Amino acid sequence: MPRRRPTRRTVLATATAAVLVALTIGVLQSDPTPGVADDAPDATELRRSLADAPPVLRDLYARGDRILELDRAGFTDLLGTLRGRPVVINKWGSWCGPCRDEFPVLRRALATHGTTVAFLGLNVEDTPSGRAAFLRGAPAGYPHVEDTDQTLATDLDARGGSPMTIFLDARGRVVHVKAGPYADLADLEDDLHRYVGVAPTTSDTTTGTATPSTATPPTPTPAPDGATTTGRTGR
Repeated sequence: MPRRRPTRRTVLATATAAVLVALTIGVLQSDPTPGVADDAPDATELRRSLADAPPVLRDLYARGDRILELDRAGFTDLLGTLRGRPVVINKWGSWCGPCRDEFPVLRRALATHGTTVAFLGLNVEDTPSGRAAFLRGAPAGYPHVEDTDQTLATDLDARGGSPMTIFLDARGRVVHVKAGPYADLADLEDDLHRYVGVAPTTSDTTTGTATPSTATPPTPTPAPDGATTTGRTGR
């Protein structure tokens, strides 16, 4: 039986379908991770950056932006598993505008230092729907511990406004609490170097050395109940 030649309509339909498939694949391959700022690493870049992390940190980051419901003992146990390396804990709430602005900086810090520094979030005075929507719009790439009444924040000398960033040394001691958001990675790296000895990667274009920020730290956004505080050096 002679083979039927494809009609013009069939050829056009096949060609159109092929183009649509190619465009779809291209979009999927080039589309950034939803919610991630253009200048922050996407999911693929983040996985590549963290591929050499030790098992304890890989296990931590495998939880992604999951909210962990831990009591004080559970949180202490979690921090205990991270002993031997610095820990950066960022306190935030979905009601906090500066927190959203700061998350791309934290995501870049995770991609840059996440193989040697443990990153955690501390979600305070929030609602399940509020924090879920926030994390869809501004994923950080590491898990967050629920702290509705700021019990854990108080233990870390960081009760009050948000954002705040708490630095723990390799022995698990609070060595610094930064009040207000970090404007860029270089500012955060200055504190990583100053308080926990992590070498900065950003450098001055002429000298090749890290350039400390001279900007005045912003005031943290008050929590919904109006309480404010400034960060205190840890015990």
